Amino acid sequence: MVFFGGGIINQALTPAEAPIPPVEVRRLDGSTLLLSSFVGRPMVVNLWATWCPPCRREMPVLKSAQQAHPEIEFVFVNQGESGETVERYLANQGLQMRNVVIDPAKQVSARTGSSGYPTTLFYDARGRLATRHMGELSAATLEHKIDQLRSAP
Repeated sequence: MVFFGGGIINQALTPAEAPIPPVEVRRLDGSTLLLSSFVGRPMVVNLWATWCPPCRREMPVLKSAQQAHPEIEFVFVNQGESGETVERYLANQGLQMRNVVIDPAKQVSARTGSSGYPTTLFYDARGRLATRHMGELSAATLEHKIDQLRSAP
């Protein structure tokens, strides 16, 4: 299911200061790590799937932002697909990005109340949810949210 939420809906679904869930995700090499291990810097967590057209369209925007903002940790959490499927998609699209992980059981979606893709979660350096965006991100919207994240206390 894909949501195309507006700003009011996005804000209404953002629980104040919700911590990043301590969910175990898997790197493409098969090793595991806790999503919360990225806490310590501002973080953008994108929940996506290869079959999702808006996810596919926004991926180059997210890749560019990851390159432009090394001070922010970007984590791309594929929901429900295999590592092989994700690797094949990334290779076919020519996308080379850091921190692409898989969540085969969709635990991150469940624990964050994110039932549609793409959903992008913006966490402060303490690991607290600052805001979320449901639906495809434009470059301008992403930059605006990154600016808000950087100026958060």
